[in-house]
Amino acid sequence: MELLRLEDFKDTNVDPKWSAFDYLLEVTRVDQDKSQQRSSMQEKNELKRRHQNSKNKRPIVSYPPPLLPQSLKQHIVEKLGGSDCVLVIQKKLFFSDVNPQASRFLIPFSQLKSHEFLNESEVKHLKTKKDAITRLLEPSMDEIKINFNKWVIGQ
Repeated sequence: MELLRLEDFKDTNVDPKWSAFDYLLEVTRVDQDKSQQRSSMQEKNELKRRHQNSKNKRPIVSYPPPLLPQSLKQHIVEKLGGSDCVLVIQKKLFFSDVNPQASRFLIPFSQLKSHEFLNESEVKHLKTKKDAITRLLEPSMDEIKINFNKWVIGQ
């Protein structure tokens, strides 16, 4: 509970003909206005605090990197011409990642396990904002071609 101060009455027009009861009613009105403002400010602060806490409470889950089967590594090296098998990202799939209408698989930069999975020429190519046609190996060992590009979000 907070007491009223002289500042709280700065916008009050006092009529000299008011009775003591009229003054009491005006004090009550000013107190109610101040109470509503205080409640509104508390709600705004609570909403702001909740929003800030929700941003900071991303689940931090560390999964052990999966071991690639030797047959998969061998397929990558021998049949696809790969050299180093590197875990790029391990993430929970969201609907937008598998939605055929969205036609994209988001790889957030902040979630990359390794930033060294592209060679210099591939990095330069992506910086020119051109798509790179690349191969994706399905769990069934089927190979499909996909467009790989870099999106800069927020620009």
